[in-house]
Amino acid sequence: MRRLTRWNGLGCLLLALCVASGGLAAQEPPPTLTQVELETGRLVLGSVVDLAEGTAVSQAVVRLFLLESERTSPYREGLTDPDGRFRLAYVPPGRYRLHIQALGYRILSEEVEIPNLQPVEIRIELTPEALEIDPIVITTASRRSLEREGFFERRRMNLGHIYIRDEILERAGSNVSDVLRHIAGVSLEPLGRGAEGVDVRFRGGCVPDIIVDGVETIPGIPLDQLVALHEIEALEVYRGPTAPSRFRPNQCGTIVVWTRDPGAGGVAFSWTRIAVAAALALISYLITSR
Repeated sequence: MRRLTRWNGLGCLLLALCVASGGLAAQEPPPTLTQVELETGRLVLGSVVDLAEGTAVSQAVVRLFLLESERTSPYREGLTDPDGRFRLAYVPPGRYRLHIQALGYRILSEEVEIPNLQPVEIRIELTPEALEIDPIVITTASRRSLEREGFFERRRMNLGHIYIRDEILERAGSNVSDVLRHIAGVSLEPLGRGAEGVDVRFRGGCVPDIIVDGVETIPGIPLDQLVALHEIEALEVYRGPTAPSRFRPNQCGTIVVWTRDPGAGGVAFSWTRIAVAAALALISYLITSR
């Protein structure tokens, strides 16, 4: 037996060339082989193992490229079985480039010479390689909606007090209005005549417009009755006439709310919610006006 050991940065290749003593079963040749290949071809057997663990590497792609040839495709190729074994039949003696590729391992590319012996046994040891996987980015429907609405562009331009959900949850207590409590020029006034909740007032006691998912709400409905904290995705607060023109800013100010669920079918804001809020406001008005 003659052994030839080669090393490079991609892996370790141990090539053992053996003369069989007999007993190998005859293998049917592929129909495309020439008569010369049939007469001179050798049976190349081998195994692919993990260099660190010594375990078999299955589904590794094994290719032989004939050197000093204009042919760019592999001369022979195959896959390793569950035991890491492979067999390439009818390989004429000559110089080849052996190319091994397996998921999770460094690619091995090594020149070998197939001698005029039968059969040829090759043992290939691959070096494991840590795979670099791109980070997974979770993009929700709400975030994509905010992108389309220009929310993040306004946030980058620092046009007002603009908060994303994580910042809202950090600042809020139990209601959305709590987020506004620490903004200069904004006050939370208790609702009158025994009604629970607060009303948002801007500088001078004026009432800002409230826009939810792009829809201007009915004036006089408290913010906390329009949207609950768990429903909110983002919030924009503009004092005075500083809101972008698309929100039709008034002289007092504008509060823009974006919810986590923009409504069925991507409709900007649920009219059902507006109707419910209007009903609550009417009930509150009737109670407090007695």
